[in-house]
Amino acid sequence: MAGVKHNRQVTSDEALTLAFEIGYEEWNEEHVIDNASIPVAKLSDHTKAVHDALALEHGSLTGLTDDDHLQYAHLDGRRPFTNYIDINETTPPANPAANVLRIYVEDFKGFSFYSFRDSTGMVRKLVRDSVFVGKNVTGDTIPASRAVYASGSSEGVPTIAKARANNLATMPCVGVTLESIANNAFGRVMQVGLVENIDTSAFAAGNVLYVSSTVAGILVATPPLYPNIRQEIGTILVSDAAVGSVQVVARSMFNEGILDHGGLLGVADDDHTQYLLVDGTRAMTGDITMSAGTHVDLADKTSYLKFQDALFRQHPTDATYVELRKSDLSALLNLAVDILNAGSYRCGWATMDVSNRLRFRTWFGGAWTEVGQIYFTTGDFTIYRAGDITMLDQKIQKLGTFTDAQRPAAGTVGRWIFNTDDGMPNYDDGVNWRDINGNIT
Repeated sequence: MAGVKHNRQVTSDEALTLAFEIGYEEWNEEHVIDNASIPVAKLSDHTKAVHDALALEHGSLTGLTDDDHLQYAHLDGRRPFTNYIDINETTPPANPAANVLRIYVEDFKGFSFYSFRDSTGMVRKLVRDSVFVGKNVTGDTIPASRAVYASGSSEGVPTIAKARANNLATMPCVGVTLESIANNAFGRVMQVGLVENIDTSAFAAGNVLYVSSTVAGILVATPPLYPNIRQEIGTILVSDAAVGSVQVVARSMFNEGILDHGGLLGVADDDHTQYLLVDGTRAMTGDITMSAGTHVDLADKTSYLKFQDALFRQHPTDATYVELRKSDLSALLNLAVDILNAGSYRCGWATMDVSNRLRFRTWFGGAWTEVGQIYFTTGDFTIYRAGDITMLDQKIQKLGTFTDAQRPAAGTVGRWIFNTDDGMPNYDDGVNWRDINGNIT
């Protein structure tokens, strides 16, 4: 018989007072009430009284697995929380079973941290921001929003001091202080995360922040220049005097002074196309200007300076000479040499042609004009002036021929000419032209 079990005696007076009919006037603790004998209509007005009088066993009720209690969170997560959750601090618990995380709140140096522990005993802090606790042992208070570096350790946490980018000893910055930290006190440092509700009015949104090289702990928007150390610390997201925010990311520092070029990848790559290659495969695109007293050394007769289609080298048999030949060394080439180049005024230049003539030219009347040659033959040479007129050879010295009108003005002692007007040699005494008898001509 389905029934309801009572845990105490009920008298007939109590039963009458409760105004419901029962098949017995009184019974003991183990008696059973016949459900059919209880008028439901009469029970409805006295539900609480009946509940107080009758201790129902929850496990015997039907529909226990129905989702009747909407005020509770469901195990399968179908019902979200509608308000905040308070979690009290507790001592760190034991490790959970495998494949389970145990979440709790613990005290760490006076701060509540939301932690979780896995079956191996690893404990991690479950927060949006990467925050650690440091200790100030500098002797002075470190204000909030200051860049700090790790100066050592004490009581299981890093000691911190204000960072400054002018010295490797006070770098790198490991984060930004979240509150003012008195000397010998603990405080939180944001390493990666969002610092909110601070004064960022000195900066514009989007400014990248760096550790200052002039004032310890200060963040600046201008990157320090070498020999200081450049380290990005964060980016201004909101510029405001009260509700400003900074995305803090303590990145790696960059110190140009300790960057070794030889340690870089790809040092042997041809990345600098503005330079000549030692193998000679890149052509010059402009003139080479050499300082006074400098020169190019050719190691020996097998070393060359290569021009367009020519090679300039030490003479193969006599180191006191040089020669200019075609690339295949088959023939000598024309060699042009500026005797003097003074801006747009050229006094002269010479060329050596394949007939062993050294030709001299001068700039005159807007064009180059040949003024003479030296012709080399085996054991002999001849000097010509313009028009292949012989002026001097090794065996017979010949004077240049001039008329009185053609000859240059006197004034250079020691010059000789043959004057065709008087039919004899003339010499320059520094003032006048005179014949061999001393007469002024």
